[in-house]
Amino acid sequence: NTSRITIPTGQEGFYVFWGGIRYDANATGDRWLWFRLNGTTYMNRDEEPAAAGAKLLQVTTLYQMAAGDYVELMTHQTSGGNLDVTVAGNYSPEFACSYLHP
Repeated sequence: NTSRITIPTGQEGFYVFWGGIRYDANATGDRWLWFRLNGTTYMNRDEEPAAAGAKLLQVTTLYQMAAGDYVELMTHQTSGGNLDVTVAGNYSPEFACSYLHP
């Protein structure tokens, strides 16, 4: 599944996850970005009010993972209409992790 980072067998332990997105400019509503573990558990979240300019959100968390666990980067906005996530080299959209140790 390309929307997930899944922990392989033999790589259980601590991971640092990070993600970032930038929304197009829109001065209405709020923006959220968070990690979701195994489809149910919410991990670290960034919540920001709308801004007249483009809005950048970033999240980072350290988490102990088991084999087969997976993490997704989720986002939501409440502008009242469609709002694009813009592509910007090296920070939007970005979703990655780094294995630290068992």
